[in-house]
Amino acid sequence: MAAVSERAETYLRLLAEAALRPAREPAEAAGRADRVRRAADVLVDAGVLDDAAATEILSMLHTALRVRGVQATLVSGRIRRVAVLPGPGRAVFGHLPAGKSAAGRDVPADDAWRVVPAEPGRARGSRLMALIVTADRVIAPATLRFSASAGLDELAAPLFADLTATDDAGTSYMISFTDGTWAGSSWTGTILLRPPPPAGASELSITRRDVPILTLRLVPAGSPPVDAPVRPVDDSPGERLLHRRAEALLGSLAGPSADPSAGPLTEEDRERATGEVLRSLGLNTATPAAGGAGPVAYPAGPGTGPAGAVLSRAVSHRKPDLAELVATLEGAGVLSPLSEVPAEVAALGQALGVPGLPVHGCEARLPARWAGVLAYYGRRHQPPLAPGTGSIGAVLPEIDGARFVVAGARTGPQGTVLHVVGRGTPAMIRPGQDPGFSWWARDEAGGWHLGVVQGWHLGTDAAALRLTLLPPLRPGSPGTASTLTVEVTGSAQQLTADLAVHW
Repeated sequence: MAAVSERAETYLRLLAEAALRPAREPAEAAGRADRVRRAADVLVDAGVLDDAAATEILSMLHTALRVRGVQATLVSGRIRRVAVLPGPGRAVFGHLPAGKSAAGRDVPADDAWRVVPAEPGRARGSRLMALIVTADRVIAPATLRFSASAGLDELAAPLFADLTATDDAGTSYMISFTDGTWAGSSWTGTILLRPPPPAGASELSITRRDVPILTLRLVPAGSPPVDAPVRPVDDSPGERLLHRRAEALLGSLAGPSADPSAGPLTEEDRERATGEVLRSLGLNTATPAAGGAGPVAYPAGPGTGPAGAVLSRAVSHRKPDLAELVATLEGAGVLSPLSEVPAEVAALGQALGVPGLPVHGCEARLPARWAGVLAYYGRRHQPPLAPGTGSIGAVLPEIDGARFVVAGARTGPQGTVLHVVGRGTPAMIRPGQDPGFSWWARDEAGGWHLGVVQGWHLGTDAAALRLTLLPPLRPGSPGTASTLTVEVTGSAQQLTADLAVHW
């Protein structure tokens, strides 16, 4: 891997030297410099160049251009770690060291986390997915059920303000929540409790006006990591990046049809999906708006930027299109010219009706997993989903320096959300950011489901992630959701784990 990183760094330095050659006009020089910035972003996303090296090269290029009288903005858009320090407005970007919290305090290793799966068999009332005890808090993904009058028609804030948490040892807890989803009078999200429970506590209760809402069982020992092999990935770093780009594309497409009662994709849905496809691939192409020139503002979908985001033709805002992405990866030696993955991504774009994606005129068949997702959301009618909360509570082995706890899943009218708590993962600091890991789940019927990060909450030493599974799980269908085979793939390693789900 060191040789790959050196080759990628050398490529970027040579690209920066080429950008300093005499230009006929400042705009040409600025365009070359922006090409270096885009290449740096690609190589950092591919995991073959760290932020420090990319920042150093861009800073040196920026200084050299300033000396030559060329103004260029060369800020890398791929910040891989973020840690918020005490004090207003203070943040430091870089890698969060293992064993340190964001505030610099020592925290126990990941193995010291205590993970308690929920007790199976509770079909009614509130439902815990898993209990995760860290160095300074309790993390509890769960579904809370309130009275029938406490649905979406009323404000949710007073409901949570009335909640209190205590244990049988007399400890009172500060309780907070990540953002979640409502389905009638039920809320599903992640509950955060501070401080961690004392050694003598065996049960923790969350109540509202003296009425029990959720009871959490505390045990001295947690679950050990599941027995799942971790192996090197077969794909090159460039192929892994292209696969994640394609998965982001699939995740964006599924948004318009998330409602199971909706019909087939309309032309408006197709236009929205096309915009998300272009954005997820970093394409710079846009269709002129009706009645005038300029780019079209596509509506934002799940996991994307703010509404009204514009695909700009301006050089300073350009992102690499697929051809440039492939050229950068091949030039850095992290993608073989004989790889079939670029053609597969192009074939996916063609299947979605996206113009301008073919690469080298190649044709390729879609991988079976991608085709399965496309087939599900291409149906004219999709059967309704049976609601349910499934407890998993599985600790996965370390992969690419990150640790994950798969807490559970929740299926409702909006689809299925897999709740995961991770440590050592790339910090998610903006919607639609590349998470650095691919998530796939296979049900007992052999169907594959793509996991797309739709939300997250960053803590001192953990991140609570919400992954939408596409297509959704069907807990009401016999034999299709009691066991999940989860496949997690990073830049260099991959694991596959068989996990039991208790609905």
